[in-house]
Formats: sequence, structure tokens, C-alpha cells
Amino acid sequence: MLRTTNAEYLRGSRRKLWHRRLAGGSTGGTLVPHCAYGRRPRCGLCCVVMVLAMACVPTIVTGEGTTQTGRHFRVICDFDDEKIAAQALETAEAVWPVATRLFAVADRTPDEPGDIYLFRTVAAYEKVEAELTGGKFRRNLAFSHWDTRASYIVLQPDCSYRGLQKSGIPTMTRRLIAHEAAHLFRCTMIPNHRSHPDWLQDGAASWIEEQVLTADGRSSGAERDPDTSTMIVQALGLLEQNDLPSVNRILRDDIEDVQWSKRYAVR
Repeated sequence: MLRTTNAEYLRGSRRKLWHRRLAGGSTGGTLVPHCAYGRRPRCGLCCVVMVLAMACVPTIVTGEGTTQTGRHFRVICDFDDEKIAAQALETAEAVWPVATRLFAVADRTPDEPGDIYLFRTVAAYEKVEAELTGGKFRRNLAFSHWDTRASYIVLQPDCSYRGLQKSGIPTMTRRLIAHEAAHLFRCTMIPNHRSHPDWLQDGAASWIEEQVLTADGRSSGAERDPDTSTMIVQALGLLEQNDLPSVNRILRDDIEDVQWSKRYAVR
């Protein structure tokens, strides 16, 4: 595992996103026309575009923090705690072999590790989420963003620094990390990942998440774990009330009428 300061990492991160934008990459190549005619844009235009591109990169970490890098993922905390960063990276890396088996793809080291940003407070998360999705995932407190190829997660539940030092990263946060890392795996390893329906995206991520937590002894199985068993109860409740969408509707992602908090249970 490699350790860098967040100031050093963010400078590199901004350059990475900046160059992707200029090259017409996944973070939005419409800012600069592709040099199809063999000519580079004029210097004046380049300067203007560079400023605009830098302005579009979200302000993620301020002050000192901790960054740890593994073979497939990189964890960036907006707080200084190497123990928590190491535990988060451990959970993320455990996702990779499970996901390769599920999707039947050959294991390989990505050109760049997937970034997982871990926030100490909800306010810090909401600031970045607003910049990237305009509030779409505000209440989720965790989401993955395809254009930045990164995940953003709030440390949950909220607890004191002393509690974190004594107990380590909460299982709830490990679950979120595993879930979002599974999304990053698809983004990295499966070229047509954007065409995947929601039921496949979240269903696969939830299954991988449960496998990872069960393997390290943090879950006693889907029917006994507080998180997954709650979703099972929610789905059964919808079935009893005759409100559970049909299989055809679920496969078409036609479940907008289902209460937001129960959609993950349906998928």
C-alpha cells in the first residue's frame, strides 16, 4: 500500500481529470473539440478551457487527510486516520476477486485504481454531491460517479473519534464501501457498464457486498444481518400488500411508484 498526503494526491487528481477533459475522455470531452484536423487549439482557447475544466473538478478534500492505495482501489479520507483508511482499503480490495468471479472476467490491474472518498461529516459529503449530481444522491450518503470514476461515502454511523479508534471502521461503512467498490469494478472492467439496468447494477453490488462481509465474519448471512434482513422484510411487506412490482416491471426498471427507501429491496 502506498501512502501520500492528500495535498499531493489532489494535485495529481486534478491534473488527471483535467487531461481527461481535454482529451475528450470519460469526464466530459465536449469542452474541447477533438483535434480531428491535426491542429491543436490556439493557446488563448487552451487557457480558457483549462480554467473551465479546473472549475468543474469538485472540491473534495480540504486540509490534511489520509490516502492509501492498493492494487485496484485508492481510499482518500478527508480526515487524518491511517487505521480507518487501511481498513476501508481492505474492504474495497476484497471486492475485486468476488466481482471477477461473478462477472466471469479475467483479473487484471487497472491502469489507475478506483478512487473511494471517505468523508467524516454529512456536510462535507453533501457539498461534493451537490457539485457532481445536484442533490440526486444527497439522502443516499453514498454514491458512485461514472465521469470521475470515483465513489463518495460518509463514515456511518456518526461516532466519536475515540469510538473509531477503539472499534475501527463501522460495519455499516464497510458495507457501503463494498457496495460502491462493486460499482467501480463494473465501471473499470466492463465496457458497456452504462447500459446495465438498475436491477443488475444494484443487485450485483448488493450480492457482492454481502459476500465480502460474510467472508470476513461481519455478516452472519442475508437473513440474519440487520441491513439485508430489513430489505427482505420490506420486500415481503410489499408482496403482502400486493404492491410488489411484477418481474417484468422490475426488469424494465419501472418501479418509480415504489417508495424510495424500498427500491433497493425490490431490486
